[in-house]
Amino acid sequence: MMRSAALAGVLLLLAGCGPSLGGLIEAKHYREAICAANEGGEGTRAEVGGALDKDADLQVHVHVVSAEELRPVLGAATDKVLARGRLARVMVESNVLPVDAVEFEASFVTEGGLVAGLDAGWETLAWVTQEKLPSRRREQTYATPGNFLRGGAAVLTLGLSLLFTEFQPGTLEVDAPPSEYARMAPLATRLRTTTERGGCKSPTLPALSSATGAGQRCTFYFVLDNVSRAPVALELKARYLAMRHNAVMLREADRRCAVERTFRVPFGPPATMEEVARTKFGARTRAIGEVAAR
Repeated sequence: MMRSAALAGVLLLLAGCGPSLGGLIEAKHYREAICAANEGGEGTRAEVGGALDKDADLQVHVHVVSAEELRPVLGAATDKVLARGRLARVMVESNVLPVDAVEFEASFVTEGGLVAGLDAGWETLAWVTQEKLPSRRREQTYATPGNFLRGGAAVLTLGLSLLFTEFQPGTLEVDAPPSEYARMAPLATRLRTTTERGGCKSPTLPALSSATGAGQRCTFYFVLDNVSRAPVALELKARYLAMRHNAVMLREADRRCAVERTFRVPFGPPATMEEVARTKFGARTRAIGEVAAR
C-alpha cells in the first residue's frame, strides 16, 4: 500500500500536479528527479541522466603500464609478464551533485560483451606472473557465535551461568602472512604494492541548490589477457542515487532510487592498448563524452 502511494505521488508529479520534471532538473532538485525517473519510462530516465551527466562532468583517465615502468619492478621477468597480460589503471571522478550518492563500476569487455580484464587482485596478479600463492591457514579463535551467546547468557544471569559454561575454541580461515606472499610470489607482491592503492573516495560537500551533496573519485587496476587479439573497451557505469526521505515507512529497497548511465571507451586489441591510451589521454583526464563511443 505504501509503495502504491509513493508511485501514485510520482505519477501525479509527472502528470502536472507539482513541479514538472523539467522544473526539477532546472532547479537542480536531482533527488526528486531521480525518483521520478526511476518510475518513468526510458525517455524520462534519459532526460534526467543527461542532466546529471552534464553537471557531474565525469572525468576519466586510462593508463596502460609500459615495459619501461615495469622493468624496475619486475626486472628480467618483465617481458615474460607483458607477453601474458597488460596492467591498466583507470581513474574516474565526478563533481559533487545534490544527490545522496554516486557510484562507479568499471570493467573491460569485448565487443560481444565478454569479460576482457580482471581486477588486479592477488589471484589475477599471480596468474600474470605465473607464481603460486600461499594457501589460507586455519587458526583457532574464541570469537565464535556460540561463545558470543554464552557470554550474553553470563550477562543476563549476572555471571552465574559461567559456573556451568565452557567456552570452546573454533577454527577460522585466514590469509597467510605478508612474508609468505613475498617468499612464494615476489613478483605479484611487488605489483600488489601498487594495485592495492585502488579504491573509491566519496566526497560529501555542499553542493549547488542543496544543503549537502555527494560525488565520487575511484581508481581501478585491471589485468588484461595480452594473448587475445579481440578488441576491448572500457565499460564505465555511473549510478546516481537518491533516497525517498519522506517515505520512511517503506523498505529501504523501495526508498532507494537510481539512474544508471553506461559509457564505452574503445581501445582495440590489448597488444596496442598502451599506444591507444597514450593517444586518447596522455597525462590528462578527459571528459567521458569526449572519448566514449557514440
